[in-house]
Amino acid sequence: MERFYYSFDCKGFHFCVLDTNTVTKDGVDYDYGNANYFAFSPYRENLSQSQVRWLKDDLDATDKPTILFSHAGLYNPENGVKNREQVHAVLTEANRKAGFQKVVASFNGHNHVDSHMEADGIHYIDINSAANSWLGEEYAHETYGAEIDAAYPFIRYTAPYRESLFTMVELDPDARTIVVEGAETGFVGKSPQELGHSGMTGGFAMAPRISRREISF
Repeated sequence: MERFYYSFDCKGFHFCVLDTNTVTKDGVDYDYGNANYFAFSPYRENLSQSQVRWLKDDLDATDKPTILFSHAGLYNPENGVKNREQVHAVLTEANRKAGFQKVVASFNGHNHVDSHMEADGIHYIDINSAANSWLGEEYAHETYGAEIDAAYPFIRYTAPYRESLFTMVELDPDARTIVVEGAETGFVGKSPQELGHSGMTGGFAMAPRISRREISF
């Protein structure tokens, strides 16, 4: 990769690939490194201020419908980026200045959930993780047997999916539609609820699926 964030055009759309791996403390931005992800967890998951400025200029320079990609979500108030209000304001201002819905959707992972939120006409979509739902040490249990548990101890704290999840997304600039094909599998062993967990994270259910969605913009 030439840089941590960038943009490109393809078949009638503009795409922005964003980097949310920033710790922001006392007004200073730090890239993830030297275990600061764990040491400064209240301050992690941000877009750096230099990136916010770049995003504003990048959106001003395009007249195409725009799709955003990021690891951490840009909007969820429970587990989105810490400066989500600032980022959302940049996106809505770009739409206001353009006079049409220029920024139409933002896709992210990180949260291991299947969700869709809409704010000011912008669709924020979590694509579920390929791997598992993280439950934490309180819900440690054996899933694959003692040998695998010993070799990969963090598996004990998850509710793993039986098959990896992935999906295809179809964009149509003329019809102004986004279609997420969806996918579904099951849990290996007990579900989070069967283990006594609420089965919720970030306001959404832990479920081994990616829902099919048909979105107009």
